[in-house]
Amino acid sequence: MLFRSQGNDSSEVSNSISTTVSSDIKIEASERGHLALTRLDPYGNPLVPPLTRDPQDPMNWSLWRKYLCIIIVCMSYFMFTYFTTTTIPSFALLQKQFNATYTEVNWTFAISNLGLAVGPLLTGSLADTYGRRPVMICGCIIALVASGCTSIKTISLNGYMTARFFQGLGCAPASNVGLSIINDLSWEHERGQRIGLWTMSVGAGGFVGAVGKCEHSVPKCPYTNRIVM
Repeated sequence: MLFRSQGNDSSEVSNSISTTVSSDIKIEASERGHLALTRLDPYGNPLVPPLTRDPQDPMNWSLWRKYLCIIIVCMSYFMFTYFTTTTIPSFALLQKQFNATYTEVNWTFAISNLGLAVGPLLTGSLADTYGRRPVMICGCIIALVASGCTSIKTISLNGYMTARFFQGLGCAPASNVGLSIINDLSWEHERGQRIGLWTMSVGAGGFVGAVGKCEHSVPKCPYTNRIVM
């Protein structure tokens, strides 16, 4: 027995979701006022959140479009820790370039973490007010410009630390806004796997950034914040 659809919404839902409904589940859903539900999750429970007829609802998007957004969010969260740890292998060269002590250079690592900590305090409310995509795009632009500034040959230590702060600030939306995007795109039973991929991304970013080989290990290379694997 199947629920009757109120439109063509069911065509947008993943084929992996079961359409078999037992009578007791149907009665229970009816009692809860979930008459608009047309599909069940693989465990036989009504889909959460319920289906809508709004084409702008992310839950009605095609599967490839959802995963494209999830990949972008995961890449952003990868950069969240990658930008923080990517300069660690270059500390000795930074000391030489800025004629600074190890303690002073170590602050360039800490200052980017400060940006990562401050950013989510600002981006959450901004994303709720103006939308998640504009906040993610603005964060990406800030991080991109800051990264370009770190590679200026004549930059001072103070300028470098300022750029590092804005690197962290630009990557910050990937934490709280990115998680909200995944929740907006996923049924309740899908969120565990997708949040797992998102969490793996932040761990991989820290690892890749820390073990990378410095591009400027080549003599006289001025770019102290770029690495290659």
